Amino acid sequence: MQTPTPTPTPIINPTNFPASRIGSINELVSLTVPVLTIIATLIFGALLMSASYSIITAGGDPEKIESAKKTATYAIIGLFLIVVAFLVVRLLSFVFNLEIFI
Repeated sequence: MQTPTPTPTPIINPTNFPASRIGSINELVSLTVPVLTIIATLIFGALLMSASYSIITAGGDPEKIESAKKTATYAIIGLFLIVVAFLVVRLLSFVFNLEIFI
């Protein structure tokens, strides 16, 4: 009786390879938008804490205080843009009837 020869296992199995999960633009957006939103929110928090620290340690120097205020202003504008981008993605998914899970 002959022993069957084993077949080699493929290095990349298309059923569980992470890149194969992205089959459409819907899935790509569903995977990237939450990650990018979290990263941008963490950057916002870091910028706001940096601006706060600069104001506290400015020692009354108007130049440092003004620089810290600009940093805080830009951080808030950035957070606003993040929220607007998130809402635009939600709106486009509604208008075009896309199944984007955000």
